[in-house]
Amino acid sequence: MRLRSPYRHCGNTQKRSIPKGLLALQFVLAHFTTGEKIRYYRKLRGLYQGELGEKIGVSEGAIRHYETDFRTLKQPQVQAIAEALDISPLACWTSG
Repeated sequence: MRLRSPYRHCGNTQKRSIPKGLLALQFVLAHFTTGEKIRYYRKLRGLYQGELGEKIGVSEGAIRHYETDFRTLKQPQVQAIAEALDISPLACWTSG
């Protein structure tokens, strides 16, 4: 017996890794770590790690450590990153 693709009805035979739509994006972002959220918003703004580092006064390596959750961010750092990325500081925090 041959299994049918769940996407056969819409003409797409490839599985989507992230569902489309604003609610789906909010769901996915809710499960990101703080570092993953920073990386997502940095790339959304088209910035390199070094450029973001220059904007907030830290090195490219520090941004890399923040994005990989190797370093823990404190409130002033989150505030500076949020201002540089033009987002709310709450958008960076991981709940729970």
